[in-house]
Amino acid sequence: MRALFLAIAIGLLGWNDTSAQTWEDAPTSRHFKSVDKIMGNNGVSGSGTVVKKIAPSKDHEGFYLGLILTASHCVDNMSVLFEIEFYNGAKTAKNRPVKDLPISTDADNDLAVIRALIPNDVPITPLSSSAPKCGDNVVLSGYGAGDVRHWKAKFGGKKLYGGGYIILSWAIQGDSGGPVVYDGKVIGVICYGSGLRKFEGTSRMIVCPVYASNVSRIKEYIDEYKEKM
Repeated sequence: MRALFLAIAIGLLGWNDTSAQTWEDAPTSRHFKSVDKIMGNNGVSGSGTVVKKIAPSKDHEGFYLGLILTASHCVDNMSVLFEIEFYNGAKTAKNRPVKDLPISTDADNDLAVIRALIPNDVPITPLSSSAPKCGDNVVLSGYGAGDVRHWKAKFGGKKLYGGGYIILSWAIQGDSGGPVVYDGKVIGVICYGSGLRKFEGTSRMIVCPVYASNVSRIKEYIDEYKEKM
């Protein structure tokens, strides 16, 4: 059954050879500037998206405090501190997780939030719990190739169990935590997939299809988040 699904997925994508996958660039969008690279002091790295502004920073002119949405397996544990690199090359350090959903028994629960110091010119991208129709266009983003990529993909639908999303596209390890964007809003977070081969001589695996967590599981937490006084 799994082999049949993969065959159907690749057929829908219009590609006949998994060694020749391409990532078709998405049209320029405002949300591109929200996508960032996260690097933990435990050696774990991935991608994320700025999804909420909390308040201007009192200690760092030109920056604000905000929330970055990523995958739980990129955070690893709540004690990890993160250096975050933004679209413009700016970096901030010692950013800390504030929410990490458990994935030990539910891979579709692969979501985490990092409280971060963010440059003022980095916009937020809002969340949406509304899923598109199967076959609708979505945009994926991530740092799996080293530099950030934003590419077109097809929405494959919601998983029968767990509520996660299936995206008919390829991704690379390191894209984990990156957003699935529909109509300018984040609907999912790239999490995992079935490994196909290594990416261009690296140790990072190319996966297909892409499985994404549904942000509805964490949207309320982000919407209602307030700094503890």
